[in-house]
Amino acid sequence: MGSFKDISPTINVYCSMFPSKVRSTGQQRSRMLATLFKDERCQQLPCFNILEKMYFERIIKRSEMDQFNDMLAKC
Repeated sequence: MGSFKDISPTINVYCSMFPSKVRSTGQQRSRMLATLFKDERCQQLPCFNILEKMYFERIIKRSEMDQFNDMLAKC
């Protein structure tokens, strides 16, 4: 298992996804989603499929959103 220093950046990236989820549509949201989508650390997160759907403007299932909200509540 990695040290806290190895895990901390991943947790920060993960928790930074919350603002991109709730912001209204616009250029700032698009930039945030693009940055997170392209970040290698995000690709390893359990909620990457939701980030991908947000980035490509696809429909997210209610069960996926519930799981995503549960993960964010832990941050």
